[in-house]
Amino acid sequence: MRKVSILTFFGVANFGAWAQAYALNKVIQKINDKDITVEHIAYLEKSHSDIYYKHDIRLKNAFTYSWDEITHTAAITGDELEKKEFDILCIGSDAVWELNPAFDDDMHLFGEKIHAGKLFSYAASFGNIMSDSIPPNIQDVDFLKFEDISVRDDNSSDIIKKLTGKTPQLVADPVLLHDFKSDKNVRKTSFEKYILVYGVQWTDEYIYNARKYAKEHGLKLISAGYTNNWCDISLRLVELRGMEWIGLFENADRIYTSTFHGLMLGLNYGKDVTFCQVDYVKNRSQTLIEKLDIKNEIFNFNKSINYCVVSETLELMRKESIGYLKKNIL
Repeated sequence: MRKVSILTFFGVANFGAWAQAYALNKVIQKINDKDITVEHIAYLEKSHSDIYYKHDIRLKNAFTYSWDEITHTAAITGDELEKKEFDILCIGSDAVWELNPAFDDDMHLFGEKIHAGKLFSYAASFGNIMSDSIPPNIQDVDFLKFEDISVRDDNSSDIIKKLTGKTPQLVADPVLLHDFKSDKNVRKTSFEKYILVYGVQWTDEYIYNARKYAKEHGLKLISAGYTNNWCDISLRLVELRGMEWIGLFENADRIYTSTFHGLMLGLNYGKDVTFCQVDYVKNRSQTLIEKLDIKNEIFNFNKSINYCVVSETLELMRKESIGYLKKNIL
């Protein structure tokens, strides 16, 4: 029996981070459920956790419920993580290789002081770090200790090539891999005739056109997870569970989002998405937008994505991505 352990931003108060973890866990389970056990490592660097939960126990309780939907270890500290021996360890997905000044650098996510029979990454990203300005502590990482590396965007690929001389495989984010449409854990919503809004960063022009389109089409604007005063309804993070959040995507007439995983889930469900590509998500999202050739539709309020064409590209990406996982697990 092979045991696959997954290291990511476990436990954060972010539905996108939760969705990618849930999806990757399910996808690996499905590869071969007789010979493989899979669990996420319930570890999050303390300063990172404190950003969300130090002064908000209600938020912690709300997200603990969602993270418990994922098979995981008992909670462990960084010191305990360094003492463990893992069979197969997957780092990813998400922007696990981005150093965020809001919390301490966690080099465990780069495989530092980690002991595993096999170490590989899946759909990792450096986020907003660029290949011409790589921080010194990332330059010092020995990425060659990874038996295999995959990333989810061209910018991250460029960084790995610069640091190792090798080209990593480009794979799809797990949220694009999992069949949420057939997942019986997804909670149905009672809301109807609405546009789902997910994100906190918007331009004034985007908000104006978003409201105009909704009014012209008789649709409510429902913000899921964040308070957006320009929406008809805002559901706060503490008012939703992960599966309820996904259910809101499922039943929406259209998706407005400024986040990477909002875009991924909208595409998974075959929805028309109008994307507000703020600077923070450009590196994360641009590779997929270009690969799917949807730039003329994704930034427009009155165009629809041609899923007859897009679905073919997505299926090829899924096949290649599952193949990468099988190669590193079986």
